[in-house]
Amino acid sequence: MLKLAPKLFAAAILTAAISLSAKAQSITAHVILPNFNTGAIVANPVTNLIYAVSNSGSATVDDTVSVIDGKSDTVVANISVPVGAYYPAVDVLTNRIYVASCNNFLNPSPCFVTVIDGKKNTVIANIPVTTILNGFLAGITVNPITCTVYVSDQTNQDIAVIDAHTNTVTGTISLSGSNPWGLTINPFNNELYVTLGTSQIDIINTKTENVVEASTGEGTKGFNTAVDLVTGHVFVTNTQFGPSTTAVLDRTGKLLAQVPVGQAAYGVDVDPVTNLAFVADGNDNNTSVIDGKTNTLKITVTGTGASFLSVNPVTRKVYAAGNGMVTVFTE
Repeated sequence: MLKLAPKLFAAAILTAAISLSAKAQSITAHVILPNFNTGAIVANPVTNLIYAVSNSGSATVDDTVSVIDGKSDTVVANISVPVGAYYPAVDVLTNRIYVASCNNFLNPSPCFVTVIDGKKNTVIANIPVTTILNGFLAGITVNPITCTVYVSDQTNQDIAVIDAHTNTVTGTISLSGSNPWGLTINPFNNELYVTLGTSQIDIINTKTENVVEASTGEGTKGFNTAVDLVTGHVFVTNTQFGPSTTAVLDRTGKLLAQVPVGQAAYGVDVDPVTNLAFVADGNDNNTSVIDGKTNTLKITVTGTGASFLSVNPVTRKVYAAGNGMVTVFTE
């Protein structure tokens, strides 16, 4: 049954999303978070709950994962997590949320992946990830089919692999570069995409751990990435202080396009139903919307003020996190 579940889930997403009428992009809500220092955000389209990380900025006060009800777009719970929390990921099949954190107030910095039970909104485990000196976990993703969590570890320059059944680190994956950053996985072909903060991106077959290098274009700085589970295309934000681009790759890493977006493009997410990619333009306080069919800029949603965002393909809402709040807008 577990092997069939992802296909059934994908079919349910398509059915629910297609039944919704298309709406113009418009901001519908602003959700205030407990702390101004805002981390990343992730949506669970099955439960219609969204998880936003915010940092206290204190060495002694825990950070927070705020649970947002996607129906009312209000905070329904605040969960305390270890200091230094920043990146969340969700397993839509087990309804567990994984949050990567490093307490950089201490040296060496203790790093963890915190496991949250999405049904009870409680922490059920803190998994230590061994780093060196000032540890930094720069990204996290989960394969719901294999129940495996992958964390980019910049200090060890590799990917830590966590067995979600036992909540233990079971190994590491070596990379071709030394600066692993954002990562995303296509669970249907077991390919993990890891940005390296340069024009290179590693594509890892998680079954064989073979690494293939691909290019997002010369002179670019790839930091975050998202994959369209329908087309297999991968979107990588090339972050610049000025006008940036977002690279579009096919599943093998072939560069298909460089799409001009706003300044300091950073967070990115994709709706596989509408074939739209959303890019947070940090310095512009806007969101660039890319048409995945033509690989061109479709529209810019102004006033979203975020560095990270996540899309719910069922409700066709986008949640943009930054400056102590989450801005909600329709696709």
